[in-house]
Amino acid sequence: MVTKRKINFTECIEGIDCCIKNAKRLAEEANIIGNKSPTSTFLLIIAFEELGKAHLLGQTASIISEGKSVNWKKFWGMFTSHKFKQTGLFEMILVGQKLLLDHYQEIKRTDPNLGKIIKSKNCVHKNIVYLHRLIEKIKSGDYEIIKWKNLYVDHPNNKWFVPKRAKVVGFIDSRNIYTYITDLETMKKSLLKKFK
Repeated sequence: MVTKRKINFTECIEGIDCCIKNAKRLAEEANIIGNKSPTSTFLLIIAFEELGKAHLLGQTASIISEGKSVNWKKFWGMFTSHKFKQTGLFEMILVGQKLLLDHYQEIKRTDPNLGKIIKSKNCVHKNIVYLHRLIEKIKSGDYEIIKWKNLYVDHPNNKWFVPKRAKVVGFIDSRNIYTYITDLETMKKSLLKKFK
C-alpha cells in the first residue's frame, strides 16, 4: 500500500480543477446516455463524489492558507470514503442555506431577485430540513446502494433484478452538477485571492 503524502496549497487547487473536470466529463457522458438510464444515474452519483472531493480539497487549501496543520491521515481517509464524498458537498450547501436563513431579510434587501426565487424564510427552512434528511440517508448507506443497484444484476427476494430504468433520487440531476461546479469554482477563486 502506498503511503499518502502531504500536499501543498497549489496541489489542492490543481486537485480541485481535476475533480471539477472529471465531474463535468461524467455529467456530459450521463447526458449522452440519457436520464432514464441506470448507467446515467451511476455516473451522476460518481460526479457528485468528485465534487465532494473538490470541496474537501478547498477546505484543506483554506486550512493550509491560514498556516494551520492538516491531519493528513484523516484527509486521505475522507478523500477515499464514498459516504464522505457523497455528503461533503451537501454539507457545504447546508452551511449556505443556514447563512441564508440567518441573514434572509438583509440578503433579500440587497438582492431583490432572491425574493422571486425564494419566497420566504420558511422555504429556506424546508431546504435545511430536506438537506439534513438527505445527509442522514447518505450516511446510512442508502445512496451507495442506489449507486450500485443502477449497475449490477441482483437477486433480492428470490427474484432476479436487472437494471432497466434508473432508480433516480431527487438531487441526482446533471443541472445540479453544473450549479455545484459554479459554487466550487467561486470557492477556488476566493482561495486563490486569499492566498496571494
